[in-house]
Amino acid sequence: MIAYLKGQVFSIDSDEIILDVSGVGYRLLMSPASIDTLKLQQVLEVYVYTNVREDAITLIAFLKQDERRLFSKLVTVTGVGPKMAIAILNTLSPYTLQQAVLQKNTSILTKIPGVGNKTAQRLILELESYLQRSYFGAQESEPVLKSAMNAHADTRSALQNLGYHERIIEEALEALDMQGEEHDTKGEIYWAINWINKKK
Repeated sequence: MIAYLKGQVFSIDSDEIILDVSGVGYRLLMSPASIDTLKLQQVLEVYVYTNVREDAITLIAFLKQDERRLFSKLVTVTGVGPKMAIAILNTLSPYTLQQAVLQKNTSILTKIPGVGNKTAQRLILELESYLQRSYFGAQESEPVLKSAMNAHADTRSALQNLGYHERIIEEALEALDMQGEEHDTKGEIYWAINWINKKK
């Protein structure tokens, strides 16, 4: 099983590259976000996940060990195959995904292409225990989704403590974002409670 490769980028496509390793070209699937950072002829080190099926062996490459490590767990989640796992890591960094799962933030998870509410719930259910024991450090430049997720962290926690269901909390926070006014945490809590009461 191939776990690591170092070579020169021979060709780049939208979702794959060919890496020349001592004259042997390895076809590697990669996320578009990772591919966008590459240049032809550059020397590249990648961490590889070998996906074995009856009809094919596919090599999936990652620029960071954290991504490969999390990918190997993502593909064990019910209904999540390699393509969806790549889409997840193309949208969220390991740290951001970890925080979304631990905070049970389905609104962030369903922003991933192909991930609906049921899949988001499975990600939370099947990854929570593993992610509680893991460490994925925040990067200097996290995706915009990270800031969106953290923006209402205190408000979300307060509403959870008041006994509101996760789904109605997320609906209230989405409505809060859409109305466009800025509030401090106390103001957000009062706004969300009023919005929820009007929905009843």
